Amino acid sequence: MSRNDVRVVDSRVHDFVRAWAGCARLVSTPVPYPYVQMLNLLLLFYVYSAPFTFAHRFGGFTPAASLLLAFTLLGLNATAAEIENPFGRDANDLPLGPFVQVVEEDSEMVLRQRDPDTEKFEKFWGKRAFNQRLL
Repeated sequence: MSRNDVRVVDSRVHDFVRAWAGCARLVSTPVPYPYVQMLNLLLLFYVYSAPFTFAHRFGGFTPAASLLLAFTLLGLNATAAEIENPFGRDANDLPLGPFVQVVEEDSEMVLRQRDPDTEKFEKFWGKRAFNQRLL
């Protein structure tokens, strides 16, 4: 590998580590419970008080407008609570398996360019086919 290639790889590794640290910080920093509780209380207060402000403007359609507002805001709140932690094994979490596989295969490719005798590296990624995503 040339010096320029080493710089590029070093830059990519640095970016990867920085992104990983950001993800770790995202997972390890919980939203304070009193904050969530206060937001939910204010949301419910707003949703229940909105029909009084809608009555003058919408008249007989006030229940429909209030229902639409409530459905939208409470749905956004439920969605935000669901994706608060995007890493894990829940149905709505990010599929990290394919991302990890690509990073692993790219790392293996870099190691093969550096040292074609990759059998000594198999303890890190196990015995599997190279470029498995192409199979």
